[in-house]
Amino acid sequence: MVSSRLKNAHHPALKLAEMDRPSSSLSGSKSGWGFLWSRRIPSKVKTFGWKLCKGALALMGNLSTKNPEVADICPVCKARGEDVLHAFITCSVARQTWAFSSLPWAVVSSWQGDATQWFCGERADRIVCSADQLLQEFVQCSQALQRPEPNLLQPVLWSPPLAGVVKINYDGATFAELGMAGVGVVARDSERRLIKSRQRLLEFKASLELAELIAAATTVDLGCLKGWRKIILKGDCISVTNKLTSDVGDDSHLGIMLLDVKNKTKEHGGCWM
Repeated sequence: MVSSRLKNAHHPALKLAEMDRPSSSLSGSKSGWGFLWSRRIPSKVKTFGWKLCKGALALMGNLSTKNPEVADICPVCKARGEDVLHAFITCSVARQTWAFSSLPWAVVSSWQGDATQWFCGERADRIVCSADQLLQEFVQCSQALQRPEPNLLQPVLWSPPLAGVVKINYDGATFAELGMAGVGVVARDSERRLIKSRQRLLEFKASLELAELIAAATTVDLGCLKGWRKIILKGDCISVTNKLTSDVGDDSHLGIMLLDVKNKTKEHGGCWM
């Protein structure tokens, strides 16, 4: 009879002793674990926190206890043995990482190896609150990056000229690193067929406007050489196009070239676009 009673009381006694024994299970309180699992954080972070409290992380110190041939040296700083305190607080790389967070160093450095205090009490509240703010900032930034931007620029499509008219597209470019510039000219007819193309390398420094104007002059010279009486000339530099279509004289260093290109264009029935 006595033996039966002792046997029945054995398991409850063990449970009481386990509750009074200090451990990494949040002081034996299920509410502490509830605090961890109820947080609005990714599941992998919860699992990581649980492993941290249980001492189950794959740290070199843990591995060396199971395999004596494995050194417990921290693989990051290679200065000291890697236990939980070193990996998260005393490691030089860990300190640099904490420096980028918004948590005060006094809160971080007060941890002395008891991971449970990160998940209950005032310190846990401050850590989780800060983590929530950072998570919200990350989510907002991610949503902003994924939000499609309005298409402010309409695609520019090449349109053919009317029958009997030649359309010539020209362009100028500068290559500052080479101290040179270049021009290109392409002529097509109403059937979209390529009639003539020309490119030229300018072995001197030139502004974008000058390169574009030289390309325009090359375009007019090509029209004169081929005897095209009706031509449409189109470039992508608005400032040069405005000067070529303006009736007002230009007093800049480009004035003489602008006047020459304008006169040749009028002689051959050209139209700038």
